[in-house]
Amino acid sequence: MTDTVTSPYRNKIPYFEHIRYCPERNPHEAFWDAVAYIHGHLPRLADEGMAGYFVVIPTNGSMIFSWSFHIYERPPNTAATLFSPIESHIKATYPSLHLSATEKQYATWLEAYKPNIYPEPVGHNSLIASRLLPRASLENNFESIRSMLATAVPKVGQRGIVGQLIAAGQVSRNRHLSTAVHPAWRSAYLNLVITVTWPDGTPLSTVLEIRRFNSEISVEALEKLALAGDSGDGVGAYVNEADAYTKREDAGRVFWGTKYDELKTLKERWDPEGVFWCRLCIGNEGWVEEGSGRLCLA
Repeated sequence: MTDTVTSPYRNKIPYFEHIRYCPERNPHEAFWDAVAYIHGHLPRLADEGMAGYFVVIPTNGSMIFSWSFHIYERPPNTAATLFSPIESHIKATYPSLHLSATEKQYATWLEAYKPNIYPEPVGHNSLIASRLLPRASLENNFESIRSMLATAVPKVGQRGIVGQLIAAGQVSRNRHLSTAVHPAWRSAYLNLVITVTWPDGTPLSTVLEIRRFNSEISVEALEKLALAGDSGDGVGAYVNEADAYTKREDAGRVFWGTKYDELKTLKERWDPEGVFWCRLCIGNEGWVEEGSGRLCLA
C-alpha cells in the first residue's frame, strides 16, 4: 500500500498506491523490475516537492511496495498526476502485478497522519545496510538499480527495504552551512535502507551468515550504486541507520566524509580524555576494543 500525502493550499490529500505480486503466477521478476523502475522516477517526484518513505515487504506470500509521500501547497490531484506515468508504465509492462490507487482528503495534517500510526515491534534482532543515493544513481539507471536489488536483498531471514525520499528539503539548500553533516546529504535524493530480521533461537551459524551477507554483499552493492552516481560529495550513510559492523577504518569516510578530520579535532579539543566512545564514532581509532569488551588506548 502506498500513501502520498499532498497539501493543496490548506488541504491534505493522501494518495494510496498498491503493487503486489502473487507467487502462484510467478511474476517475481516483474515485481522487482517495477520497483527498480519506480526508483528511476524518484528524482522527478522529489523535484516536484514530494518527500517521505516507501517500504518493500513480504506479506502473506506476496511482495508489497508501499509508500507514504507528502507534498504541500499544490493543487488537488497533483500526486495522482505525478504518479500517472509510473502507473501507466507498470500496468502496460507488468500486467501480472496488482496495482490500485485511492485518494482521500483531510482538513489538517494531523488527520492525515493519524491513519498511519500503528504499533511497531521493539527489541527484535535486525541488521541494516544503507547508502545515500544521489540523482545520478537513480535517474536513467534501471539496469544498475535492478542489479543492486537482485544482489543486495537478503536470501535468509525476514527481509525488507525502506526508502526515504529526502530531497527537496532544507538539507539540500543548506550546502553553504558549516555543520557536521556528511556532504553526501546535500546531493542525496534517497536514503535506501535494506533490512533483515530473524527470530530468537536462530542458530548462531545462520546469524553469522546473515551478518556476513549484510556487510559484504548488501552494503557493497549499495556502495557500488552510490559510487556510480557520486558527483563529488562522496559516498556516505546515515550513522543511525547503517551497518553496525562497518569496519572501523571505514567509519569516518562513510558517516562523515571530508568533515571527519575537522570533527576529530573538535572531539580531541572538548573530550581530550576520550570519555565518549563508540565503535563507529569520531575518534574510535584512538582505542582498541579487546575481546572481553575492555577498551585500551591504541
